Amino acid sequence: MRQRDYKMDNFRLLLIFLVLMGHFMELFKGELTSDLYMIIYSFHMPAFLFLTGFFARFDRRKIVFHLIYPYILFQILYRIFDALIYKEKDTFTIEFTTPYWLLWYLLVTIFCYLLLPLFDTQNKSSRIAIVITSLVLALLSGFDTSLGYYGSLARFFSFLPFFVVGYYVAHTEKTKKYPLWFALLLGVLLIASSYYVISSPDITKNMLYASYSYEKANYNTYIKLFLLLLGFAWITFLLILIPSRKIPLLSVLGQHTLPVFLLHGFLVRLAKKHKIFCYSEAENLLFAMILSITIICLFGNPWSAKWFNRLFTGKWIYNLLHRKRA
Repeated sequence: MRQRDYKMDNFRLLLIFLVLMGHFMELFKGELTSDLYMIIYSFHMPAFLFLTGFFARFDRRKIVFHLIYPYILFQILYRIFDALIYKEKDTFTIEFTTPYWLLWYLLVTIFCYLLLPLFDTQNKSSRIAIVITSLVLALLSGFDTSLGYYGSLARFFSFLPFFVVGYYVAHTEKTKKYPLWFALLLGVLLIASSYYVISSPDITKNMLYASYSYEKANYNTYIKLFLLLLGFAWITFLLILIPSRKIPLLSVLGQHTLPVFLLHGFLVRLAKKHKIFCYSEAENLLFAMILSITIICLFGNPWSAKWFNRLFTGKWIYNLLHRKRA
């Protein structure tokens, strides 16, 4: 049995917290909020795809019942929810080729999982070639103006390198330990890079979303390469800093991030409708932090995760089919 990797659980907990914070921060304004938002979006989505690749295993049952089924279900649920709370019944439509808001992550994950047999090689040269190919595809995809939110293809190509590297890191036996000077140097570089991200007019939110072509977001391959490298730098730095030991409560919450991710969107939409962030910027940030922690505790505990799997995944369909065959 594979030993539990608490470092990755702790990493996932940090990232899901940043996801929630990022979504809540879209609901209010402020200079500090804008700067923090840019920094978060410069690495948290790449890091999540890295972790997705790290835990990925090709399993047809998981792809069908734990990825495709929830994608279809939540695509319907979110559309109905929006129609009800925003009274958009006249324009109500349900489609599956263009993911609803945060559901792009599920669709991209489905595509990546389907490609796992192509990535599954122990040959070091082949792995390097695949990583380089994924990077080239990420850079070239920016030239195609037809790629965008449809099928989340723009994000699929942009984040594919992180998934591939995460998958190979998980299948590498030796864990490399970095010296203190390397961590310090990397930290200094990240501070400088983050300052550039928040202060330079060359970097915009549309670039960080990875859903737009070079032409539509007004950038180029050099900036995209910089953002790709920045994402990998953040991942490396955080993996150095995050503890490998089990942290009481926190590590357990880090094991159940999918329910938090898929369910928190309903609360964010309600928060937007009722405009609950009506305080000063500092108070709004504190409020967003408290809400994020509360939601993680509410949906990320083992009991909630157990019921989530029963209600919102295709596990019940698999069990039903299995019983009939038996």
